[in-house]
Amino acid sequence: MLYAAACVWSLASRAAGPDEAPRYADRAAALLAEAQDRGFHDLIYPEHNRMADDPALAPIRQHSRVRALLRLGKET
Repeated sequence: MLYAAACVWSLASRAAGPDEAPRYADRAAALLAEAQDRGFHDLIYPEHNRMADDPALAPIRQHSRVRALLRLGKET
């Protein structure tokens, strides 16, 4: 559920105006981090990792927190 919510916030960040987009992107990144903390293990198992290619996350893929999560997944 957290992953799906992160995707929605990510897409909303693309549609939002310049004043709101960073806040939406931050929320999406926070939800991804929380999903991982609560056991969403796509990053641990690269063959199941949707984050790297999910088009819904494209708007936030360059967000520093998301990049850190993706790097973390490559190290495990």
